[in-house]
Amino acid sequence: MKKKESITQALSRTTKAVAIAIVVAGSMAYFLAPFHGQIDQANIVMLFLLSTFLIAINFGKDSAIASALLNVIFFDYYFVSPRFSFAVDDVQYVITLVVMLTIGLVTGQLVAGLKEKITDVSFRVTQSNALQRVSQKLLTLKDRSSVVQTAIDLLTKEISVDIKYFSGQDKKEIDTKFHLEDAVAKSLFDLKESIFQDLGEFSYSRVMIPIMSSDCVIGILVATDYTTSLSSFGRDEALKTAGNLIGMALTQLELEVLEQQNTLKIESEKLKNAILTSLSHDLRTPLTSIIGLTESLQEKKRIGNPEDQQSLDQIRLQGIRLSNMISNLLELVRLQTQTLTLHKELQPIEEVIGASVQTFQSTFKDRVVDIVTEQDIPPIEIDEILIDRVLANLLENAAKYSAIHAPIKINILTHPPFLIIRISDKGVGFKDDPMALFQMFVRGDSSEKNGIGLGLYICQTIIRAHKGDIRIYPNESSIGSIVEIQLPLTPSAQSAS
Repeated sequence: MKKKESITQALSRTTKAVAIAIVVAGSMAYFLAPFHGQIDQANIVMLFLLSTFLIAINFGKDSAIASALLNVIFFDYYFVSPRFSFAVDDVQYVITLVVMLTIGLVTGQLVAGLKEKITDVSFRVTQSNALQRVSQKLLTLKDRSSVVQTAIDLLTKEISVDIKYFSGQDKKEIDTKFHLEDAVAKSLFDLKESIFQDLGEFSYSRVMIPIMSSDCVIGILVATDYTTSLSSFGRDEALKTAGNLIGMALTQLELEVLEQQNTLKIESEKLKNAILTSLSHDLRTPLTSIIGLTESLQEKKRIGNPEDQQSLDQIRLQGIRLSNMISNLLELVRLQTQTLTLHKELQPIEEVIGASVQTFQSTFKDRVVDIVTEQDIPPIEIDEILIDRVLANLLENAAKYSAIHAPIKINILTHPPFLIIRISDKGVGFKDDPMALFQMFVRGDSSEKNGIGLGLYICQTIIRAHKGDIRIYPNESSIGSIVEIQLPLTPSAQSAS
């Protein structure tokens, strides 16, 4: 699609072509006329055709057509008998003139067309080389603004167009700098398509290209030529390719930034886990010694004063709680850095719970735990060590948030396809959404209690790894809370139920 031209421009171009043809044809006739009779007419015809060929190479199709017509006229007037008139006294001359005109027109058209193709190929090669240089240059840049500005500078020089970049992700942002029609904005931002405008009445040609980064439009590249259509020599397609190169370079930069952030995050997590693991191990060793020495003193009954005995009990209890907190920290590190592997075996749940309660009461000696179970509870496939960790955390929470003599109750029942374990207490209950307590580092309402808010998160992770579920809700009496664990029954137990 070539650029429309005004009537004045068309007349000027035609006048120039005719003038060139007149000058050349007139000069040929002037210099060859004195040799009439001495040079064979066939050779004179060849010289006129040669002039058309040369005009086609140097001045294009319009001048070649005018040259072919004027050469026939001048040849007829100066060299065909009767001379100095347009009359022809021999039919053979008519054939000569027709052949001369045909050959001149065809030759001129072919030569001029070949010249245009050579010029087109030459420009396209230049553009291809320019795009290659743009691509190579953009790969070395590490700044978004530098990518766009460098591409514009190179393209403006190589393709000879006026290029501007307008950043923005929608019409509203762009319109503050470059006003867009709604239909054009829809094509650019919604359909993500380039817009080509060849506006001859306004004497300019324009292409608008959406610049994409990560499949999102982040700006518009606008290229304008006020002299020649951008469709000539495929410049519009070259600009679209350049727009794609800019988008790819920006996407690459974005990916590199994300990769750096991910690397930094991974290294940060590694450092955090290493610090937690190191601190936990370093704290656990003296704690174990403190608890052991305290228990040894209690067994030897060297402390006769009741107040001292009570202090010793508190040292032991707080040491055990701190040890449990460290265990939870280590468990958190393990869950976040390793894939949780279950070593499941068929276990009678009453025995597992009984062992956990016995361990709990060895630490919290004054707490009463009531276990209520249905008849014929089937065994289930669980990882005993991990389920014991869940029960230990839940029993300690129940003790922590309820009065020292308040009972803790455990109900065991089947509700196919699950086995249900409910742990209820008469504690402080909740003010906000209790399910939020399953998030990391979220604690209950009683902030004076020790703990770091990891127990329920670890419980949820372990239960979900067993394909079960865990939830927490207020007690029916509105005093205290109930934690409900759902563990899947084996297929045979479901069938029996």
